[in-house]
Amino acid sequence: MNEFFYIVIGIFGAILGSFASAVIPRIKAGQDFVTERSECPNCKHELGVLDLFPILSYICLLGKCRYCKSSIPPYHFLLELTMASGFVLVASQFVDMSMVVAGDLGQLATLVFLLAAMFITVVFCAYDLLYMEIPDEFMIPFLTITLIILTAAPFLPAGMFGYFMPFQNEILNLPLQQALLGALPIFFFFYLQIVISNERWMGGGDLRIAIFMGFIAGAKIAWLGLFLAYIIGSIIGMMLMLLSSLRQSAHNRKLAETSEKSSNSQENWALQRDTVSATVKEGPEIWTWSSDAEEVSTMTMIPFWPFLACGIWAALLWSEPILRWYFSLVIL
Repeated sequence: MNEFFYIVIGIFGAILGSFASAVIPRIKAGQDFVTERSECPNCKHELGVLDLFPILSYICLLGKCRYCKSSIPPYHFLLELTMASGFVLVASQFVDMSMVVAGDLGQLATLVFLLAAMFITVVFCAYDLLYMEIPDEFMIPFLTITLIILTAAPFLPAGMFGYFMPFQNEILNLPLQQALLGALPIFFFFYLQIVISNERWMGGGDLRIAIFMGFIAGAKIAWLGLFLAYIIGSIIGMMLMLLSSLRQSAHNRKLAETSEKSSNSQENWALQRDTVSATVKEGPEIWTWSSDAEEVSTMTMIPFWPFLACGIWAALLWSEPILRWYFSLVIL
């Protein structure tokens, strides 16, 4: 019986993922995402129902537009698949679907709230990866509504925030106090980094993410999520730095070989250096040439929200086994 509801929730997540994949570029372009119909970005043909069926349309059309045969950006498919998977994960790990079906309001409220949080998480990950910024169109309404819910939690169905990791002091276990204890330390931690780095390390959007983390996870889980995010970010960052170094070495070798074949190596080197002054963007790295430098300079730009998202959801899902494993290492 539960499997049927997981399928339904997965389909619902895929539909919202399809909606998000259409909304994200419109938000960036400042377009209306409520009334305008979806269209192919290449031929501008309005898409029909068969073109918009989540996940399956992309597979059946082999990733190409039905009308002009141009390639459909794969992030549409990945966003739909990620949203569907995230919704199923929430439904299977945080609530008892049999109790939801039976009408338990606490379980139902938890499910709806965490599905909304998952939607915000996936949309913002995609937006940050694509555009390196955090929009307010979804975040501000979600945080406002969540603050109202947290404030009114004592009067709402019991157990809505039962997944928060409790303190021994019962006063601190009230949902609003838990949320603020999670959000405010992370908020000021991010703010300190913004001030010290003059917004080179983080931006104002990260402050809203700090509030989001505390509001959806409570204090202890939010702190653990932040810790995990920095570990994940450090690992990925070192891998990207290694890849960047290898690419730079290969690029320099190629230019050196080219210069050696030239009869006038000095003039040709200067010509190549100035000609290749364009910026080549590959994934999270931006390669640039400086007209007065002899080496390639690299500027690594890595969106931080995906790491925070991985950290906070890993903490929400597996906080207890992670902490047991960590403390077993400490004791040893």
